[in-house]
Amino acid sequence: MRGDIGISTLIIFIVIVLIASIAAVVLLSAANSLKNQAEITQKESQAKFMRKLTIDSVYGFVDTNTSSPTYNRIRLLRIAVRIASGGYPVDLRNTVLEFTTNNVIKSATFLDASDADNSAPGDPCEDTDRRVFEIITEGFWNELGKAEEYTLFTSGEYYTVAWILCNNEKDDLHIYPKQLAVIYYMPPDGLLPGDKVRIKLIVNDGSTSTVEFFVPEVFRSSLVKLYPP
Repeated sequence: MRGDIGISTLIIFIVIVLIASIAAVVLLSAANSLKNQAEITQKESQAKFMRKLTIDSVYGFVDTNTSSPTYNRIRLLRIAVRIASGGYPVDLRNTVLEFTTNNVIKSATFLDASDADNSAPGDPCEDTDRRVFEIITEGFWNELGKAEEYTLFTSGEYYTVAWILCNNEKDDLHIYPKQLAVIYYMPPDGLLPGDKVRIKLIVNDGSTSTVEFFVPEVFRSSLVKLYPP
């Protein structure tokens, strides 16, 4: 009788040990899975942060042409962006500029200014976006060259980029860490005084930068600071 009890106890003990071992293996597997998932999430979050375009400032250029349908409206936006030191380069072909006002929602993609003015690509530190600067300084909104390209820009479906600080890079399709680049974008129909505007830059891995601002009620010059206030 005692022998039977001893064997039964031993069997129960072995079962308990087996259950405990299986539970330990399951817990260890779950812990490793959670650890791996956490590492993946951390890497994804880090990649998003390291490939993030930070918006430093936004300026608007007022259309001063009295015969223009957008007279006395902000016709062109100048958006200064950068990538933090140590970040990853951003391929502009994989970015989207999301533009929102009270009445307009647009998603614009990158268009190389050298393509827009139908000229040969050049060094982004020098001449690639010369026509963009001509448009800004002279105020001729239809000086992008071909009429269809002008239509594309004014419809708000594209934006172009000029490089201020190239950091010795010779690539007009990417923005690199420590570079300062300027995005030029034409809001459809221009911006009126008092309009609320939101600009979001989206990189293909999901990282975003967003700024919001109100257009001043009175334009005191042809160049208007919009962000930061």
